[in-house]
Amino acid sequence: MNRIALIAAVAVTSLSAIAQAEPVGDGLQLDVDLVDRTLPLAGVLNLTTPIHAGYHFGNTAVLVGAYVARGGVSSSYLSGGTTYESSGSLTWVELAPSVRYHLKPLEAGALSPFVLGEIDYVIVSQSSSQTPAPTPPVSSKVDLPKLWGFALGGGAEYLVSKNFGLSAAVELRYLNYSLAVSQSPSESKGALDALCLGGTASVNLHF
Repeated sequence: MNRIALIAAVAVTSLSAIAQAEPVGDGLQLDVDLVDRTLPLAGVLNLTTPIHAGYHFGNTAVLVGAYVARGGVSSSYLSGGTTYESSGSLTWVELAPSVRYHLKPLEAGALSPFVLGEIDYVIVSQSSSQTPAPTPPVSSKVDLPKLWGFALGGGAEYLVSKNFGLSAAVELRYLNYSLAVSQSPSESKGALDALCLGGTASVNLHF
């Protein structure tokens, strides 16, 4: 009886090991960041894309990270017996297409190191209004900030099962930020280049 139980235990263990070593096939991939931090070496800019979605084929994964934020502000003040109401909103959309190449095939129960490249681009839109309109009108213009960059890095992914993994990566990221403000008769422009070291830890789902 003990021998039968021992043989059964060995068989189950062997079958589990074979099943765990099964490679991940081509398919959809979704990464959800648990930690996303940028440590500025020059500047204080940061890009955060907590969700990455794309397709994994062979040793390569093509993903797009996205993050959308929207904020609004309103205020009122009294001038010359007239109450002025002003409001505005700002929408911030970050896009981060990336390519990840695994140095080892993805297999359940195994660690697979990878290298990656990423492009970062931010789209900013805004709207504002004031009631009643100021008299005389104020001539001013604020160009929307422009932010773009790219990153190179590496990391590793450990597949707990064929459809579930954990990964961590470190990236060296270059960012360029520019802004222009003009209010007649003066005009000012500013730009900032930043070199940042970023780190992420993610949960990875393979379908």
